[in-house]
Amino acid sequence: MAADLEKRLQLLEDERAILDTLHRYPHCIDYVGRPAEFVDLFTDDGVFDIRHAPPLGRKIVGRKALEQFIKNHRTPDAKYHQHSIINPLITLKGNEAFVESYWLTLDRGVKGPSLGGCGRYRDHLVRQGNRWKFKERVIEIEVLDPDSH
Repeated sequence: MAADLEKRLQLLEDERAILDTLHRYPHCIDYVGRPAEFVDLFTDDGVFDIRHAPPLGRKIVGRKALEQFIKNHRTPDAKYHQHSIINPLITLKGNEAFVESYWLTLDRGVKGPSLGGCGRYRDHLVRQGNRWKFKERVIEIEVLDPDSH
């Protein structure tokens, strides 16, 4: 009984830590951002794969490339742009997790608030100590307002 309870508690703690990583991402990438924290969401060899036509579509691999990406992503004077993560489905397999979720961005458009884009995240996370980090984050862009980027 105690072993079963311990397993169930570990599952809940893992799911909570994974959600923490998922929810930190928008806070790190929007507005002025938190560049160091953004990079730390990924493993050292982490992959950030944006699946869309150029110039948005690209694959960013490793800490140095992630640092360069986030440095150029947003500036304090950039227009309002807010990412949201919706309905994450978490599958745990030992020290790995696979997550599918929806995303959308809200922008301040010329005529007021607008949907900047939406799509899916497909994430592969790994446990590092008591944290979960992105080994790979794939962004599938399904709808994108051309004026939002």
